[in-house]
Amino acid sequence: MSLSVKILNSNNSVDESFTYWNNEKIEKNKLFYKLIDDFDKIKNDNKQNLLSNELNRVIKNNSLELNGKNILSIASGVCYVEARSFKNINFNKLTCIDFSKHRITKLAPHVFRNFEIERKNIELISGDFNIYANHYTEDNFDFIIMCQAFHHFSNPDHILGKINKLLNPGGCIIMIGEPNHTKSYFFKQIIKNLIKYIINYKKFRLSSSLSEILYGAVSVDKIKGDHHWPLKIYKNFFRKNKFTLIETSILKKNNTRTFYLKQNV
Repeated sequence: MSLSVKILNSNNSVDESFTYWNNEKIEKNKLFYKLIDDFDKIKNDNKQNLLSNELNRVIKNNSLELNGKNILSIASGVCYVEARSFKNINFNKLTCIDFSKHRITKLAPHVFRNFEIERKNIELISGDFNIYANHYTEDNFDFIIMCQAFHHFSNPDHILGKINKLLNPGGCIIMIGEPNHTKSYFFKQIIKNLIKYIINYKKFRLSSSLSEILYGAVSVDKIKGDHHWPLKIYKNFFRKNKFTLIETSILKKNNTRTFYLKQNV
């Protein structure tokens, strides 16, 4: 067993942010790209270590047993959180998928080598999660993580439906790094977006429905595929897709929210 890399033979046609996250010229200016020359720059990054610590906290507090399990990380980027959090876990298999080709094929292997776990059963997949879930997966998973990922999907109900089919009965999901905002933030966004909708500012109605606006859904950045939802919308997503919310908490140091979900059996 050792680390392997798979590239799905497909072009993304679902998510508009695909072009941005595959623009290597933009990515070279980010912290992640510097890890090739100086791994300590990312290893000492408080933001990434906070997220890794938060994942470990949820695992420990809920007595989750990951040894011998199949783990899937969706939209895993360079896999820093996965490598740091699971370096001492004897998982059966760790599968990480991201549609940023250079992140998952060039940078992620470097991260696993630096944590000295590249000889474990790790599969890195470059491609769109929707396509992977529909056509390529041969595995089922006991445990799925999404780190700073769920809010980047424009079709959350669809994604949770795919996840449900990939999980073994009673499997669980941990989402960390989800944006956390106050009720006043969402109220202001509703008013602002209602005005845009009414006057059809820059053809706003083509990209935003009235129901989404009234529920408080906020498309923050269409280029990066960044969406913000109030807590009640998250809970609605989970309930509709047959997940029980076991724990939700706020990581105050970076003002993000964590969700621990268990599949309804």
